[in-house]
Amino acid sequence: MDTILVGVDFNSKTDELLEKAEGLAEKYDAKLWLLHVATPLPEYIGFEVTPNYATADRQEFIREEKKRIADYAEKMKKNGVDAEGLLLEGATIDVILEESNKLDVDLIVCGHQEHNFLYNMIFGSVSSSLVRKAKIPVLVYPLSE
Repeated sequence: MDTILVGVDFNSKTDELLEKAEGLAEKYDAKLWLLHVATPLPEYIGFEVTPNYATADRQEFIREEKKRIADYAEKMKKNGVDAEGLLLEGATIDVILEESNKLDVDLIVCGHQEHNFLYNMIFGSVSSSLVRKAKIPVLVYPLSE
């Protein structure tokens, strides 16, 4: 195993998931890609352009997320792990699968937390969708509650 991609969503369990992924990368001496998929700015309906405040706020938010993913990768590099951070916009599952293909990833790592029925109906489960759609192995870590 040469290349691992871990999906990062910056929730309260991110550190736990990244610790697991880092240990896996160390064990197999693998390159570790940290991928955060940001939701794209919504298209505004009508004839007016996107309000300036919405674009400025979004740009600042994306800058902060890029810094967070870069900081995680830098910390791993200091621990001796070959890690790179990526922040892309789009549909989470599609982006993860496309990047896994582009980067010739051997394993996708993601976390799983239990959510209630309503949450799953509205948002779905990234880990379940990846397991169903990926053409490469997916390792799902159960994250503590």
